[in-house]
Amino acid sequence: TGINPMLVTIDESGTAVQPFAVPASNAEVAVGGNTIRYPLAEGFDIDYTVETFQVKQDLVIRERPTLEPNAAWFGLTESLRLPAGYALYHGEVLLTEEITQTQDALQIRNIETGELYAEIPAPVVMEDGKEPYHATFFVSAMGTQVFLTTAVEADWLMSEDRVFPLALDPSIKVT
Repeated sequence: TGINPMLVTIDESGTAVQPFAVPASNAEVAVGGNTIRYPLAEGFDIDYTVETFQVKQDLVIRERPTLEPNAAWFGLTESLRLPAGYALYHGEVLLTEEITQTQDALQIRNIETGELYAEIPAPVVMEDGKEPYHATFFVSAMGTQVFLTTAVEADWLMSEDRVFPLALDPSIKVT
């Protein structure tokens, strides 16, 4: 699971990440079945659902946010700590401090053997009654510390066609 999840906006360059100002939630943590709902902020929750081979994490956006004009992206940023001897890969490329922007899956592998430890599937947004929409990862890594932002384009999010709530889905599958 991510450490210090936070709502953010990103500018057009994809490099200027800004915290999204929203009031704190007064809701309680809720547990039901195999899901824990953590209130992140007013109108935003994080659902953690334990499945057989993955922990599914959804940022639930319950209502249309009010974004600043310079926001090109909106999403959830968090950090991950990888086990010693493991690193994050995009395909065959080891990720480093340089920000990588992708809509593809990411892999956590053993640095020496290449053995797959876990996968972070391609990010999608689930919208009631509509086909899944592909979100975008903005990711960088410094050793075993990974900084991962899962975001959608602000224009798409703010469209009158959006049906709320939405579920932005960064998940981790363990092999």
